[in-house]
Amino acid sequence: MMPRRRGCIPAVLMGMLGIGSPLTAQVPMRAEQVPLYAGASRVAEREAELISPTDEPGVYGDRALRASAVRVYRVAAPVEAVARFYQQRLAAREITDDDWEAVYRDDIPAGGASPVLCEFSAVDLTVSEDAAALRAAYARERPPFRPDMWLAGAEFRWTYHESGTRRTEFNLVLEDTEAFEIVTPEYHHETEIVIYARTWDAAEDMEEEPADEPAPAAPMPPPTEAQLEVPLYPGARFDGRISAEMSASDEEAWYYVFASADPYEKVAAFYRERTGKQGMENEGGLLLVIRGDGLFPDLGITVQPNVGTFGPPVRSMITVRKRR
Repeated sequence: MMPRRRGCIPAVLMGMLGIGSPLTAQVPMRAEQVPLYAGASRVAEREAELISPTDEPGVYGDRALRASAVRVYRVAAPVEAVARFYQQRLAAREITDDDWEAVYRDDIPAGGASPVLCEFSAVDLTVSEDAAALRAAYARERPPFRPDMWLAGAEFRWTYHESGTRRTEFNLVLEDTEAFEIVTPEYHHETEIVIYARTWDAAEDMEEEPADEPAPAAPMPPPTEAQLEVPLYPGARFDGRISAEMSASDEEAWYYVFASADPYEKVAAFYRERTGKQGMENEGGLLLVIRGDGLFPDLGITVQPNVGTFGPPVRSMITVRKRR
């Protein structure tokens, strides 16, 4: 789930969001109080899916694992209509810069609630090979949420302050279940409504000890050509810090990282000529397997263009992987 953010809000923004005036007359304090769009039906199997522990994060991130209540509904209605309904019924205020700060204010009194904030996700009508047909289908099948804007989904978020430290966070997520299938004859309007309610005690959060950061690995000394068992590229600079960090993350191999001011093509040609191997190449760079096989050989050389790891004038990166 998206993390709670804490910090200061400018006074002007606080006034715009209505901070300090409890909205409990409008804002639901329990999941069962969230208004339901007419005709929506509850989907128990989806609820079980979202609250089952899993090692693989789902569509909704870790909210499924942390939620104390999850309710899922489906309704035969376009997501634009459902989003408009909830925006009106919850008196929700749209944010434009992904700033949910007002939802997590600590100065809301007991029995009060934060404002309901919302964010709308527009359909990207440029991703299809036939964008014109896609746009025409949306215009034909669904009234736009705004002129020339259709929705893929929406999220509404607020908190209820039950007591001085006890909070319940609500997330109401809307999703168009068929999206780009709108161009198919089988398309029908369907929106999924997911209501998360997660209760926690702020005092417990404050008592948590910060996790100890692991000590950074000591920089590795420059290797010799005999130690590497592969040629050193002329003029390449060894980076002991990055090499140590990469080596510390792999118990099976050492990594030796070099930076060169020469272009990728020149460095790749050097290693192909010196090793007699053509290697495997894609848009990410070149891999030469010297000993072993696969993407993680016992001894291998990777040549890549520098795309931000190093500053200028570095243009190429060379990484030698050698099994310990």
